[in-house]
Amino acid sequence: ERCKKVMKIPIDGGVSIFSLPLMPVSDVTFNDIQSGCVFTGGITNGIAYYNPTAESYTYIDANTVLYPGQGYFITMENECEFTMTGDKFTMDHVGYLGTNSIKPGWNLIGAPSEKINDFDDVEGLCDVVSGPWGFDAAKYQYERTQTLMPGKGYFIKTTNTCNLG
Repeated sequence: ERCKKVMKIPIDGGVSIFSLPLMPVSDVTFNDIQSGCVFTGGITNGIAYYNPTAESYTYIDANTVLYPGQGYFITMENECEFTMTGDKFTMDHVGYLGTNSIKPGWNLIGAPSEKINDFDDVEGLCDVVSGPWGFDAAKYQYERTQTLMPGKGYFIKTTNTCNLG
């Protein structure tokens, strides 16, 4: 049997972008893994992912299944955390709903299980024209980065359909 990993991921108060840092053993929702998180103003659909084909956000509630490799916006009343168990995954699961599919235009991706020090190393055949952009909750602004951290999400903009890795 393979050794499962456990990771604890902090969620900033206010607006932030998170992702699942591991491939869960079975489907997980935010409510399955969160601890002490309160949505801002009692919002029930306080999680969103970006649909690159529709060029719009899809809002979900805390009981909707989450996918590794997908980035999610969340708005929290407080700082909190989630803990999950699963297997490590690589860039081959990073993309729209964990499919490794990057579409032309903006994509909200999740980071893989291991830190990526230089995004250029995993860009593959993607023609990335902007990003990756992470979100700094304390400054309430996007920040350009080359580093992808497990549990975080990032925007990238491409001109082509492609795969990272």
